[in-house]
Amino acid sequence: MSPITKTSYRVIIMTAACCIIAVINFANTYYVNAATGNDANSGTSPANALLTIQKGLDKAALPGDIILVSAGIYKQNLIWKFSGNTANKITLQKNGSGVVFIKSADASALPVIQITNFSNIVIDGFTITRDNAKNNAQGILINSSGSVLMQNIEVKNCVFTGINWSTNPNTKPTASQNSQPFIVYGRSSQAIQNISVHDCDFNNNITGQSEVCSFNSNIDGFSATNNILHDNTNIAIDVIGFEGENSNVNIDQARNGTISGNTFYVNQSPYAEGASIYVDGGKSVLIENNLIRDGDYGIEISAENDKPTIAYETQDITVRNNLIYNCRSAGLKIGNYKGKLQNALVVNNTCFYNNRGGRRDGDTGGTSNNFGPWAELVIDNMQDVKISGNIFYARTSNTAMINSDANALITNLTMNYNLWNNKNNAAGTGLTFQFKINSTNYSYTSYSAYKTSNTFNFDKQSKYGNPNFTNEGIVGNNSVNPDLHIQTGSLALAGGDPLAVTGAGRGFWGTTDYFSNNRIVGIIDIGAHELSTGSLQKTVANAAAVHISVFPNPTVSKAFIKGLPQGVYNCSVIDRSGNTLFTAKSLSANNSGITVSSLKQGIYTIKIYNKTAQYSCSFIKE
Repeated sequence: MSPITKTSYRVIIMTAACCIIAVINFANTYYVNAATGNDANSGTSPANALLTIQKGLDKAALPGDIILVSAGIYKQNLIWKFSGNTANKITLQKNGSGVVFIKSADASALPVIQITNFSNIVIDGFTITRDNAKNNAQGILINSSGSVLMQNIEVKNCVFTGINWSTNPNTKPTASQNSQPFIVYGRSSQAIQNISVHDCDFNNNITGQSEVCSFNSNIDGFSATNNILHDNTNIAIDVIGFEGENSNVNIDQARNGTISGNTFYVNQSPYAEGASIYVDGGKSVLIENNLIRDGDYGIEISAENDKPTIAYETQDITVRNNLIYNCRSAGLKIGNYKGKLQNALVVNNTCFYNNRGGRRDGDTGGTSNNFGPWAELVIDNMQDVKISGNIFYARTSNTAMINSDANALITNLTMNYNLWNNKNNAAGTGLTFQFKINSTNYSYTSYSAYKTSNTFNFDKQSKYGNPNFTNEGIVGNNSVNPDLHIQTGSLALAGGDPLAVTGAGRGFWGTTDYFSNNRIVGIIDIGAHELSTGSLQKTVANAAAVHISVFPNPTVSKAFIKGLPQGVYNCSVIDRSGNTLFTAKSLSANNSGITVSSLKQGIYTIKIYNKTAQYSCSFIKE
């Protein structure tokens, strides 16, 4: 082999540099404008904008290409054409202020946006909707097939609304009558990886028997974070397995996911009892720091599809630090009468005034019978589950504290260090704690009898009594607007599991509570609020690792920012058109309140910033 000369080195280096420059320069920005565009244009400048988004997708063939879409209405069903790469994604993004509506063509049942077998994609800032209802309508469909590897798809700052199978939310659907605002199907032999949907608003979707935001089948790595989901007619977020979407039953399961920092309200079905968050055959899922109110079930972890060759359809689920209140059925439903749940940790959630009952079967006028309440906590088929450090506070009329299905099979369940309470019932009498173990039913009619007489060591170190919330906010039988911080003197203080292990991953109790207070090293508080001063320091590596949110959300007069790292910040409140409405100064983690009473009803963005960092999140003003 001949030696490489200095001249040869120079040639190689210069050639490589030219290639790099060429790759960078080949990335294009395409402009789309519904008012001034023309698909005969090049699209490479605002003055030569394209008319349709599809034409932009047809042109954006290179990694790093960006399609900027100006405000307007774009009525077409879009089909994605190309992939980016891990360093340079293909991006479809709203351009400037105003709203960009992407609507399905009137007669079409095709998805508004369809992505099949493409990767490294960003969709940012659109309103996805339809003008008319259509059975099997879909907003964004992400779908893999064959043996293709799909990965790295991010959907953010979008609104999904009006993706309806029917115009009447009270019409009872059959099993084949559905719509899906956001759905991911892993039908390939290779798992879809790294799917993220965040800072989106899902509202007023009539989904029939389907769900609002779903991850189904062979998906390995997904997240749904900091979204707002409200006024939808069925399950809000669903993690699904074993429905037969993948031909290989061993990989027909969504797994390794995070559902965090979301706000759910009024996701109610007129024909069934859906959950705001549902894991139905999923595996390795972390559910934390979500606020859920006025739904059916709050959170359900179970499995509807019992597969003889699968030992446990749902496995390795952690549910922690969630606020759940005023739901029509149970705050937490753990286990299912069909499939099998194994290895779940359910800790430090606050469940308040759920199980209020309601009406269904397509009747909001009040002529049908109420459906019966279950309990604050429902337990069914499960093995190796720990339910610890939770607050279960029931309304006066609902005396069922624990309930289970008649055919429940429960093995190796640990329940302890919880705080139980029934409104206006200091003695804890006249209550029901009922469950079924090894085909034998057990039922107790007071907290004292349950605690002292059950032979399974359930709740032996738990407590009964008022947790002393800052404000219960009970307005009427079905109207609750609480502040679920605990106060000095609460029974929840230092009442949690002394063996709790703080950590960020699944199987741990977390490092902070719902309100971003550090969890104390030692005996933690019960419920989703840590009033004690935590000694476990939270390290913020970069802005991308910080997730701030607004509490309460929606809000009427005051918005508090939770999750702020230490420091002093300025704040701007921005409307959906990009207009800055007002600014505030000197915000901090200990002084994060912003007065928003003067704002009109709607959705707003808060930007928090100082010289070294910038964060943002959305909230709803009622």
